[in-house]
Amino acid sequence: MKRSILEMIICFTVFYSALCQAKTTVWLGGRMGYFYFKEIQYDTTLCKDYGFMPGVDTGVALNKGPWWIRGSFDFNITHGATYKGQTQVGEPVKFNNEHETIWIAEGNIGYSFAADLTWGIIYITPYTGVGYRHWSRGQADSETGNYREVYKWVFIPVGLNVIYDSDVKAWSGGIDLAMLFPISPRVDAHLHELVPSMQDIELRPQWRPGFRVQLPLFYSLNSHWGVYIIPQYTYWALEESKIEEQMGWQLYEPASSTHYFCVRAGISYRF
Repeated sequence: MKRSILEMIICFTVFYSALCQAKTTVWLGGRMGYFYFKEIQYDTTLCKDYGFMPGVDTGVALNKGPWWIRGSFDFNITHGATYKGQTQVGEPVKFNNEHETIWIAEGNIGYSFAADLTWGIIYITPYTGVGYRHWSRGQADSETGNYREVYKWVFIPVGLNVIYDSDVKAWSGGIDLAMLFPISPRVDAHLHELVPSMQDIELRPQWRPGFRVQLPLFYSLNSHWGVYIIPQYTYWALEESKIEEQMGWQLYEPASSTHYFCVRAGISYRF
């Protein structure tokens, strides 16, 4: 126990020392997004969820020499998404109170290359890292035959961040592109909410690469405070899982895709 506490103190001391020596920016903001999810089989849409999804995001970025480190956390929730599909026995169904919660934690590390231009500096930063995505979809509802599913996976981002920092204006902006590689995606289906005698099951869809595009724009109010706005688009996709059997039912997760559009805006503090 004492050793664990000592290790934590050492890790915190090292991190705090690096934080003090690095150029650090923290941010906090909100977002308004729109998502469109659909499940597909043989080029036929089985069901889809769609609607507006507000959220919040926060994070920190550190620059020490050419090294660039970024950590972020996003939380998005809605109780008013639209579900259009069918019940387990194939009856059409549609309702407008679907519960959706998505949160994502991600850490990145990259190496920056800087070039002086006439009116500023351009920073080109290839990066990678690790992230985790957790999506709770649906809520138990016997009237509509709804139940909760939880989609979750670790992912590896491989990206390129390009920022132009103006010397003569208070703004900076650029583009951030990343491929997203899920690792062992899982879907927990809470089937007992649909049929109490059934057991919950974990399905394992096959992964496909996704991608993300961000267009960050920052405006400095003074040497410390600033504001930002970032349009963003993210795409995820999964392939069909293997079939599992339970109580005479054949259960599987169909192939699916998710499109997510959002605009993030907030404040930042640099020290």
